[in-house]
Amino acid sequence: MAIFGLGKGMYDGNTMPLLCEGIPPRLRATAFGFLNFAGTLSGGLIAAVAGALKSTLGLGGTFAVCGLLLFAAGLLMASVQMRQTILSVD
Repeated sequence: MAIFGLGKGMYDGNTMPLLCEGIPPRLRATAFGFLNFAGTLSGGLIAAVAGALKSTLGLGGTFAVCGLLLFAAGLLMASVQMRQTILSVD
């Protein structure tokens, strides 16, 4: 649980400021809502998918698939660049 809490704290501590950098102030509440919705939905779905993978591939295969997905996500994140914008306060 301590490792989960540390990871969750690092996740929230980095995604929320990043979201604020790329979203105009008047749309931030909506963006936070979509971010929370997507995180909750994907978290519920991945639990079911991981359970199905464990039944078919075993625990080692499940971790291997998750590792590949995380590696692919890391490559995708490395290729994304935020555009420089000047945000006006409305």
